[in-house]
Order: sequence, then C-alpha cells, then structure tokens
Amino acid sequence: RINKDDSRIGQVLEFMKDKIIYLIASEHLKGFANGFANQINENAKAISDFRIISELNHHLMEGLANPGYFKEKAGFIFLKSKLYSTRIQERFDLTKEVVEKQSIKTIDLELKGPDKLCQVLEGFVISGYSTYYLSKYYGVDPIKIPWVDYFKEKLSR
Repeated sequence: RINKDDSRIGQVLEFMKDKIIYLIASEHLKGFANGFANQINENAKAISDFRIISELNHHLMEGLANPGYFKEKAGFIFLKSKLYSTRIQERFDLTKEVVEKQSIKTIDLELKGPDKLCQVLEGFVISGYSTYYLSKYYGVDPIKIPWVDYFKEKLSR
C-alpha cells in the first residue's frame, strides 16, 4: 500500500528541490521514468530528464565532468527494482558508484510492488504526489501550462 504519507514521497521531494533531476531506470520502468520526468517538467515547471541503463553507461558517465557547476545542481534518482535482471541490478550499483565518485548527489527510489505493473503504478503514485508538492515548493500552479498553451496557440495560426 502507498498513500500521500509514504515516507518515500517526502524523501524524493526533499531530494528534488533546487536540482536538475535525472531519473535512471531500466527494463519495465523505462516508460515510467519518462513519465516521471514529464511530470517534473510540466507540474513543477522544473527541468529533468531520464536515462536508461545500460545505454547511459556508454557515454553519459563521461559527460558528467563538465560544466563544473553541473555537479552542484544535478541529482540522480535511481529507480530500483528487485524485478530487474541480475545484470541490470549490478549495473545500477556500479553506475551509482561512478556518479557519486564524481560528487553528484544520488538517491534510490526502490519500487517494491510484487510485479512489474504494480511497480509502475506505485511509481506513478509517488511521482504524482512528489511533483505536486514540488510545484508548491516552487510556488507554481501544477495545472497551468502557459508555455505549452502559447506554443499551441501560435502553431494553430
């Protein structure tokens, strides 16, 4: 069970404040990671992106070196699951080690549902609440999308 009082929501919320968030996922949680990044962008009006293990292991780790101020602003949320293949779980641990060795903050969000679908739904509950509260932290309306509306209006002409 998960509700708005789940401690993971507060931990994720606190971690996301004032950071550029990268969501790290694999296998069955790839689509969720994309959706979570979209929620951060649209609801909280904050920048975020998602990356997939193992693909990120071929280039992103080297790109963390510059610009130097990135390390102060970045935060990596590792979307972990015991349902990932053993090899992917090993890659998660090693990737996190590489990121932390470059002085970038990380946090694990362990999804605990008994099957893949439950984990995706569990993740969306956590991301929905945490991005809603992040929007309140930033003082923005999570419903309004002024730049998207502007874009659509200009495009429709």
